[in-house]
Amino acid sequence: MRKNFFLGAMALAAVALTGCQKDEVLNQVPQDNAIEFGTYVGRDAQTKAYVIDNDQLAKDGFGVFAYYTGKSNFSTSDTPNFMYNQRVDKGINGENANWIYSPIKYWPNNENDKLSFFAYAPHVTNTNEYMKVSVPTTESTLTPEITYTVNDDVANHQDILWAIPVLNASQSSIKVNDEIKFNFKHTLSRIGFKVQALVDRVNYNQDGSENNDTNNGSDLDAATTIRIKSVTLSGNFYAQGKLVYAATPENKFKWEDLKTAEANKISFVLKNSDEDNKYGNFTKNADNVTDATSGITQQLNNENSYLMIIPQGFTSTSKLTINVIYTVTTVDDKLPGGKSEIENNITTSFNMQQPFKAGEAYNFVLHLGLRSVKLTADVAEWDESDIAVNLPIIAEK
Repeated sequence: MRKNFFLGAMALAAVALTGCQKDEVLNQVPQDNAIEFGTYVGRDAQTKAYVIDNDQLAKDGFGVFAYYTGKSNFSTSDTPNFMYNQRVDKGINGENANWIYSPIKYWPNNENDKLSFFAYAPHVTNTNEYMKVSVPTTESTLTPEITYTVNDDVANHQDILWAIPVLNASQSSIKVNDEIKFNFKHTLSRIGFKVQALVDRVNYNQDGSENNDTNNGSDLDAATTIRIKSVTLSGNFYAQGKLVYAATPENKFKWEDLKTAEANKISFVLKNSDEDNKYGNFTKNADNVTDATSGITQQLNNENSYLMIIPQGFTSTSKLTINVIYTVTTVDDKLPGGKSEIENNITTSFNMQQPFKAGEAYNFVLHLGLRSVKLTADVAEWDESDIAVNLPIIAEK
């Protein structure tokens, strides 16, 4: 679905990209009654690094907590007495055909003895600064939980997967290749940025609706380059949250203990890759922005610079702010330096009522409005005036 936000000179559109495909990674070699794993991972075809797909999962590995409960069904008061944050991967470079872990665990041979499994990705130890994985020490709930702190450095934002738990499994109940298969879900919202240049285009009708007239506007002159220097997105985003098991609905997950920043506002900054920058970067092809009349919208951020934020809703008064700094450069050999260059610094705030949902990707499309300088000339008509000149009368002789 597509939402357009009408913001005057600069409009930003949030696009929800849904419908992730499911890909199977299946272990085909059962080893007696050893416990083996397989995975289903939702994949976003537009994303590579820092967002976990099957190839990335094979390298990063996933963590498993397992509970042995005898003949009883799993209860949240049970302890992970069979596996505790067990790393499962396909080798250092993800080159193995099967998922491996050590030490190998085996199915109990007592009839109808049950094991329950929880999994998350990527696997981390408790030394990770921004993603801490643990089991609570309270008696009320002993299921895994992940405390996630949003990193200031966009390049270090991390996708987090959570699998639907496999509960009360016995050796006789696991039929296909004797594997425990985890169905992983993305738990965060992904935000990217795209850009269009709108040259001499009336972007909206008088009622605020988008103008879809394909003849509206003109091409960006070949001598002109638009270069995005930085984009800053600010708002009341969550700075930290806790990802926990949710028995209802459908044994999924939920975010709780959500905390905002001390100043009640977080700013995410992306800069062009040749700028002084620690906050992620844009792709280099953003140096040359194609105008909207060509039908091309360019992705600004690099594949490792998507924002990964904790899902949240907004109220009718919630505002987000976007600041864009960009230059418009035109080659002109008649000028000192052979060009004219103007830096533009635009900030716009808008109400954000569409929620950011777990497992969904959004792009803010920056519409940069350009109006060409038009020169014209008009030659005025001559203003005529009559001037009377009295000449002396020549007398007759």
